Amino acid sequence: MKGTIYLKGTAYPCRLTMGAILRLKEKTSLDLMAVGEGQQLDMSFLMALIWVCLVSSCKADDLALPCKEEELPDLLELRDYITWQQQNFTGGTSIENEESKKKVENV
Repeated sequence: MKGTIYLKGTAYPCRLTMGAILRLKEKTSLDLMAVGEGQQLDMSFLMALIWVCLVSSCKADDLALPCKEEELPDLLELRDYITWQQQNFTGGTSIENEESKKKVENV
């Protein structure tokens, strides 16, 4: 499910929020909004991205963090990382895109 990551088989909220984007900039000095399409990002950056998304989502949902930052790579299976990346950083279906556009237009 979009906005969820699985650690040791348990689902946790992990979505890209404004708080996550700000935390990532503070942590890496890289502005996610300035990353160009097709630009290759190293695994350290991607793990930092997942971490800040997890922190921000748990904070927003008033949940305790499931692990420490240094434990995250050991708890995250490759297949779960790939699923999270595909769900959160692909265009989604055209229906989802249209619904998102409508929500933005109505704000």
